[in-house]
Amino acid sequence: MRRRDTISPLLPISSSSGGSSQSRQLNRGMGRFSQPCRLNCGTASAKVVVIFFLSAVFIQYAHQRVFYLHVTENRHNHSDIPKEEVLDAISKMPPSNESQIISSPTMSTPTHHEADDVKAKVCHDIKSLLDVSQWPDIVFFEDQIQPTDQDPNSEENVSARATVAEFNRIRNKVLTTDLLDEGINEGDLYAAQSFAQRFLEKGNDGHPLSIAVTGNSFTIGSNCGENTRQPSDVCAWPSRLARRWTELVASTFGNMTNTKIEWHMLQTNAQSSNNVAQRLPSLIEEFHSKNKRLDVILLNNGITDSNQQLQKPWYEAVIRVLLEQFPQIMIISLADGTFLQSDHSPFYPIYTTTQDHYHLTRVDIAKMCQLLRDSDKESYSSLRQHYPESSLLWPQVPEMMYANGTIAVDENDPVGVGDPRPNGIPVYWANYTPLVEKTKCAWFPTNHPPWTTHQYVADSVLYSLLRVLKTGMGCDDSGMRGEIVAKPFLPEATVADKAEIEGCPVCLKPRERLDAKFIQAVVNGTNNDELGTRESPVVVTCGDWVWVTDERKRSGWQSDQAGSLIRFRLKVSDSEVPTISLTYMRSHATFGDFRVTFETISKGNISDPLMTCSDVAKFGNRTLLPSVTLEGKMKSFSLWDTFIFSGNLDSFDDIANEVMKKTVADKMRETKDIEYVDMYVLNENDARVKIQTVTSC
Repeated sequence: MRRRDTISPLLPISSSSGGSSQSRQLNRGMGRFSQPCRLNCGTASAKVVVIFFLSAVFIQYAHQRVFYLHVTENRHNHSDIPKEEVLDAISKMPPSNESQIISSPTMSTPTHHEADDVKAKVCHDIKSLLDVSQWPDIVFFEDQIQPTDQDPNSEENVSARATVAEFNRIRNKVLTTDLLDEGINEGDLYAAQSFAQRFLEKGNDGHPLSIAVTGNSFTIGSNCGENTRQPSDVCAWPSRLARRWTELVASTFGNMTNTKIEWHMLQTNAQSSNNVAQRLPSLIEEFHSKNKRLDVILLNNGITDSNQQLQKPWYEAVIRVLLEQFPQIMIISLADGTFLQSDHSPFYPIYTTTQDHYHLTRVDIAKMCQLLRDSDKESYSSLRQHYPESSLLWPQVPEMMYANGTIAVDENDPVGVGDPRPNGIPVYWANYTPLVEKTKCAWFPTNHPPWTTHQYVADSVLYSLLRVLKTGMGCDDSGMRGEIVAKPFLPEATVADKAEIEGCPVCLKPRERLDAKFIQAVVNGTNNDELGTRESPVVVTCGDWVWVTDERKRSGWQSDQAGSLIRFRLKVSDSEVPTISLTYMRSHATFGDFRVTFETISKGNISDPLMTCSDVAKFGNRTLLPSVTLEGKMKSFSLWDTFIFSGNLDSFDDIANEVMKKTVADKMRETKDIEYVDMYVLNENDARVKIQTVTSC
């Protein structure tokens, strides 16, 4: 029997199990010559044959042994040797207890020793990387690139470089290892070990790590710019995280581990958890269809979720679907610094309770801000004495100020200062250190903090990844050979009421999905009712509906004129009443209410004309045409909202249930060949209406 090694469960090592037919024949031949000689050894020809055969065997063995020793003795410097040659040489080696030529007790354990040596080095380097005081300083954006038409001595860049220098000076005093350790919860051990396994795969052998990011206007970098020329997405924390990973992790480990990352940047302006839920089906399909793993997802929708007052538990619904579809995934959920503010703080406990219930990795920026503000610990209190009345990680005063400390007010703007230089005068985040000049046009300064906050967040997330790797590899365990824990079950209990969770469905296999991010075509059917027009998925049947987008990529079908009517055609199954979701913009600005109704389409009435301007008056009579009004106005902010028309007729809105029953459910019971459901959206007033996605499930 061949002796087998015990391999660490965290380090799967490929090996050959039987060798080639040539090596097996060779082993049998050597076995015969290990018995007493039964040949006529007195003849010279027999002696020559024996000596020649033994010489050939020894030469082949010695060649493989020398190659093998070259590989194992230089295991940290053999990346240029193809893996196939290494495995081929090892597989052709005679088993140690069958070979009588050379006794090699270490021959059967090289992969085990190599694995432990690699792991020991990785653990050592990760522990070194966890010393954030040794991380390199930030280099000003324009100093990282070769100047073209930029003037490196311009007034703006002189000021920007000074801010970068000040940030580098205080960074290690603010974002310390102690503060990070108090603000980070590592979460589930199974997820940590799964991530560690993927990280320990040889860099050239496995698939790159996959990390997805969700988030809102903060995550895309609104108000973020070291100067006016830096693109917001380059300035935002996800891009800073990617650069830090390359700068610190990839440069440290190279191809010794799997350090390459495929980033899936899903963040969009005004995105909250309900929007993430609508994006999940395509994300899941992308990974499952390619038999790939989603290793990490970073959820950063707290600002928009709390702005919507967590009216529905979409956040928990998203978490449950992710854990169901990707059992090994590490979910890192951020608690933003805005959770300390009075209008957000009531929702902070809901967020953290949900994170703890599902054992997520938490990067709690709010807790770190609170420690800096309130803790009696000497390291924090001394900072407050040095920077009195000043926020350090995340601005907590929702105002901008001039350099002399006077609060900046824009009389033409009820929600603060949007322009970077109102009246041509620079403005800065109030009561925040370092003093950072506003360089981009965005309101709500605490929701949209400066680039320094983005850097703190990026560094915090990177630190959490390193801490999870350290734990997942068992770097603190004796011998670093911790056992793999069992995959945890998805908790049956929920934080929110189960009925509320069911009211936030995530449609994994939609029948039809019309998404303005991907469908720009809008057919104008106001003067054309031909069959081809009627069969188009999105048709304007009255008024001014158009497809639009903006600099923040807030794509949608939009109307500003009362009486404007648009129709969305959705595929459905004739065997069950569909659940239909509608995602639309709500805003403090010029937005208003709109009406929604449905019409079933069968083979018998597919040629019937669409509703047009002449049908608009019917919307005022719910008996004649059942419809429901959805609110597009909100007190502040501009956020996407999602309304669910449940096929089970159990929406939280009784009128919506009544509309679905009369226009869809009853019709499907009467007619068995329903193929489509048409959704009509009517702009009721001279206000703005904007639709992002419509889905049937």
